[in-house]
Amino acid sequence: NIGMYQPETEFNIIEKQKEQKEKDSLQQKQKLVYCMMGTDRLFEIKPYIETVLPYIDKFIFIDGGSEDGTVKYLKSLGNEKLEVFVYQWQDRFSGQRNNYLTKLKEENYDGWVIISDSDEHYPVESLKQLRELISQIEPKGYSGIQVQVIDVTVDDDDFSKVIDSNKNNYWKSLVFKYYSDLRYEGEPHETLIGTPIRWFKSDIVYEHRRSKLHIWKRATENWFISNSNRYSER
Repeated sequence: NIGMYQPETEFNIIEKQKEQKEKDSLQQKQKLVYCMMGTDRLFEIKPYIETVLPYIDKFIFIDGGSEDGTVKYLKSLGNEKLEVFVYQWQDRFSGQRNNYLTKLKEENYDGWVIISDSDEHYPVESLKQLRELISQIEPKGYSGIQVQVIDVTVDDDDFSKVIDSNKNNYWKSLVFKYYSDLRYEGEPHETLIGTPIRWFKSDIVYEHRRSKLHIWKRATENWFISNSNRYSER
């Protein structure tokens, strides 16, 4: 009769178990590790780090030998998700990024990676959307996500105080499934090489936060690195 309890058949139980295994497997694939690098950027990291941690499984920070208390501050948070490693900055962005990829390889990591520099911040809404988007696009063969850039100008003395923002017509490839052969090459703008990544152009945004003072400083640093590499190759 309609409405009467119908005992589960062995077939239904097996099907439910298969569905649960598939869900568990998908959740494992959706595992998120956030990787960031920086040197003497505590003013950029401090307003941001604790907003990120609830939405990721692990945060790996590669410090380039900071003298502003960055390492001490991050360790003082006492969060088990947060791992801090110090590798002296060698004027090579690709080399420093490869340090966090090496850490993932040592851990036999199986999941997805979010990367950024210390002045690149993901709004909470973007972080909330990532796992769901991955679950939608990964079955379709995508293994990377391009996120749209928002240029944000902040106060010279307060990195959390926004003065102006502008959505850029530019996407960066910053979220991807980890493969053990991936590595970065090139300076100052690095290319991810290894297992080919099929990129999905998303509506997710991230903020490139800069004060006017640090825009000039970073531009000078990039020019110096680019030209020093050019001359060293001669």
